[in-house]
Amino acid sequence: MMHQDIFKSYIKAVVRQLEPELIHSLEELTATAAQPSSLTTPLLDRFSLVNAGGKRVRSALVALGWEIATNSPAPLPLIKAGVAYEIVQTAILAHDDMMDRSELRRGMPTLEYQLESGHRGRSLALVLADMGYFWGFQSLSELDLSPEVIVQGMRSFASGMVKTGIGQLYDVELTFRTSFTEADALKAIEWKTAFYTVTAPIRMGAAYAGASKEFLDALEPFTQAAGIVFQIVDDILGVFGEEDETKKSVSSDILEGKRTVLAAYVEIYATGADRELYDRYYGNREITPEQVAEIRELFKRSGAYDHTMRLAQAYADQALGTLDTIEGITDEHRAILHDMVLFFLTRSA
Repeated sequence: MMHQDIFKSYIKAVVRQLEPELIHSLEELTATAAQPSSLTTPLLDRFSLVNAGGKRVRSALVALGWEIATNSPAPLPLIKAGVAYEIVQTAILAHDDMMDRSELRRGMPTLEYQLESGHRGRSLALVLADMGYFWGFQSLSELDLSPEVIVQGMRSFASGMVKTGIGQLYDVELTFRTSFTEADALKAIEWKTAFYTVTAPIRMGAAYAGASKEFLDALEPFTQAAGIVFQIVDDILGVFGEEDETKKSVSSDILEGKRTVLAAYVEIYATGADRELYDRYYGNREITPEQVAEIRELFKRSGAYDHTMRLAQAYADQALGTLDTIEGITDEHRAILHDMVLFFLTRSA
């Protein structure tokens, strides 16, 4: 197989098991919500709809965490744990989209805009996302595993979500600061997306398998570096990607004034007319598509794009170097993790 194909094939194999379980879980949630009145059913249908179309990377990594720790295929309860992670991921994105005021996600309107723009849609989306969080936790509590193992997995999951929340708090506060550095942008990535995209699901799957703290800690330098690669590239795609591939807006990060490595480079090095253009347009929701394109071009000519790509490569090299030092992983799983990093680095969606 070519590089990245091993990881893609692994995800596809997990998704074949996961999708029917995800559909079943969402149908159960919809049926539960319909008990007081059928009025709620269309609302849950919208929540189910926005669960469609995701890459399923995080849910697949829950299964991979188990397999790395046990060298055996993930059983059905671990697939269901991945389903819970996927539903909570959708809830996280719903809240994130409201904070970012994004209108497009996974090639369709965000949950808020699926319902209705304005107070009603936002209120319903908040409640649906909250329900998604707790449905995920309820699902984890009902897995066909021993009580001790269930507690281990839930504790790992909960601690990962708390750390993600701390990262989100930091990210939101950073948005309202008048200036920021590359180190600030990387800290937000480290605490939020890198952790809940790679580290948390792998740790969760391995925790269900009873992996030692020493083994989990040995994995973390690799998983964190890999997660940083994922998010740096995600931020590049958020400006330079193709919407028909990324399935989300490639202007919202500019309109929001997102604190990324791309923007940090301009913050530090842009001068004169370039700095004036950046200060006037970046984070200004009133600018035109032509002015969005000017910011995109500024990122190119200033060297921000090239610098950010080099940084992603550096973190990929760091991850792969660390992977080679981890003991207790089979060659098969090492190859999957190796290709995962390359997939994160070169993906276009």
